[in-house]
Formats: sequence, structure tokens, C-alpha cells
Amino acid sequence: MQNSEKTTRIRKLIADMTLFDDILMSQVFDENIKAVTLLLNVILKRKDMEVITAKTQQEYKSPFQSGRSIRLDIYAKDRDGKVYDIEVQQASEGADPHRARFHSGRIDSKMLMESQKFTDLRDSYVIFFTRKDVMKGNLPLYHFDRVCRENGKLFGDGSHIIYVNGSYKDVSDPVGKRIHDFWCEEPEEMYYQQLSESVRHFKKEKGGQEIMSTLLEQFVQEERREGRAQGRAEGKRESARRMIQKGKLSLFDIAEYLDITLEEVEEIKNSIKEEEKQKA
Repeated sequence: MQNSEKTTRIRKLIADMTLFDDILMSQVFDENIKAVTLLLNVILKRKDMEVITAKTQQEYKSPFQSGRSIRLDIYAKDRDGKVYDIEVQQASEGADPHRARFHSGRIDSKMLMESQKFTDLRDSYVIFFTRKDVMKGNLPLYHFDRVCRENGKLFGDGSHIIYVNGSYKDVSDPVGKRIHDFWCEEPEEMYYQQLSESVRHFKKEKGGQEIMSTLLEQFVQEERREGRAQGRAEGKRESARRMIQKGKLSLFDIAEYLDITLEEVEEIKNSIKEEEKQKA
């Protein structure tokens, strides 16, 4: 592929990205306290959030050599010490309730120092922002807290899990407006200025485009190296498989960049689903 052709393809991929694409989302929200505060205020239906820390791709390493580590899409902490993990999911498979449970436990394990009491543990929120209505209740939000099964009273342990339905389209609702902005390719079509300004920088301004191009190229080249041993055709399929599993790009973007058909990418995704079903 000629350099000019590659540059054009990369620019098109960036132009097609939305906040459901991991590479763009990570840049827009990193250290962007205003944008993260607004996002949490809308989801939690508050107006008084004071976020003091906002980071993306925050790694939580396992204390055990063979244990599984996690990387949080968006990590935030407010003035009261409450911790928020926001996971933006391209694929519904990445929003399994067991994963939410694991994230919640890992966050809690990092919150207390050795000398602190358990009562010092602050509230934690794991929020899954999904493209589809994975809970299938046709609701904008789904809140999960531990309750006593016998009397329905809250357990009150401070652990909260929330799912945001990315297919909710009522823009008369602030949640619907926020979801709308996540789907927008054009920053001018967004409702919230705190988001649109940052998205415009990374998609339309030279400095932001250069950052995005570098990140996208690094990601794709890494996946290509992993698949190259399989030969040209099989290498592309293996790269597509790995990209699908990581959920950083849409199926359309994967097909565009690897120069294979969307049907091939969908076929690979379906084969992954079948393999997961057989393992279950």
C-alpha cells in the first residue's frame, strides 16, 4: 500500500470513529476531568459531582503471579474518595456480568492500605457502556446493588454496578443525549460541548490527527505481527480475530484497514462466538 493511500485510509478510519472506539475514547477522556464529570453526573443523575482524577487505560495488576490483571477504560475518583470504573464495550460479550464482578472486586482490593479498617472502604461503581441493550429490558440504565432476597432491603456494602444501554435513543432524556454523543462521527452533531471540543481536536485538527494516526498504526502493526506467521491470507484473518477479541475497532474499521470484506470479518466474529459457546 502506497503511503498516500495508507494515509487516506487511516484518515478515513479516524473520521468514521465514534466514542465506542477504544482508541478515540481513550484520548478524549484521558485527564479530561470536565468530560468525565459530565458523564458521571448524567449516568448517576447528579449535578454535584467533583471528579479529582480521570485516567484512561489504568492497569490493575494482580498481586499473584498467575492471577489476571485488568486495564480500566476510564478510571475516576471523586472528592469523597469514591472510585468509578467506566468500561466502553464494542461487543456485548465484553460486558458479561462475571466481568463486572471481577472488576468490582479488583477495584475494592486496591482501595485499602494495610492499616485501614474495612469501614474505610469507599463506594465503588463499575459502569458498562454497551452498544446494544445487553440486559434486554428496553431501559436506558440498569442498576445492580446487593439486596437481601428475603426482604428486598439493600445490603449497603457500597458496591454498585450499572449498565448503560447504548441503543437507547430518547434524546429528551439526558442519558439519551449522552448516548447520542457516543454514536456521533461528527463532533458538530454532539449535544455536549465538553465532548465535542475534544472529539474535534482528535478527529479534525492536525495535532490530534497525528496522535490518532500513530496510535492506530501502532495497534494495527502489532496485530499484524502477531498474525504474520500464518501467511498473508491467514495472517489477515488472525489479525482480524485478535482485533475483534480486543474490541478496540468496529467490524467495519477492521475490514477497511486489513483490506478484507466485512462479510469475512463477520464470519470470523461468528466463529469466535461458536467457539465460546462450546467452551461454556
